Amino acid sequence: GQPPAMAKLPFEGQTSYQSDYIPKEASGPDIKVVMPAKEHLPFEGQSAYSSDYGPKKAEPMDPVTVPPAAKPLPFDGHSTYKDEFGPKKGECAEVPYAPVASVKLPFDGDTEYGRSFSPKRAEPMVPAASPPP
Repeated sequence: GQPPAMAKLPFEGQTSYQSDYIPKEASGPDIKVVMPAKEHLPFEGQSAYSSDYGPKKAEPMDPVTVPPAAKPLPFDGHSTYKDEFGPKKGECAEVPYAPVASVKLPFDGDTEYGRSFSPKRAEPMVPAASPPP
């Protein structure tokens, strides 16, 4: 069977918009203040900037003089860095050298890798069955 038919009743509740936003009375139109027209004066060709900020007097500058080029000096094979920060004078500390004796044991061909990781055999691959034509 079919479910019983539901009667459609009118919605008598109030939405949150209706309850939260109450209409308010609109205020009257904004009154625009009319300013009286200014009297037209003839244009004198001078802006407010040019009348307020006049030209400045600048002092004359001295001409730029290029210093004479230095005479090249002979190169003696040393730089100032090498002369001032060269090797220190005095004896160098002697570092004792003790050779490490090598171990003379016979090598049996067995390594840690060979002992820990023995070769594994994978099972042979079986081809996947193809669907019948």
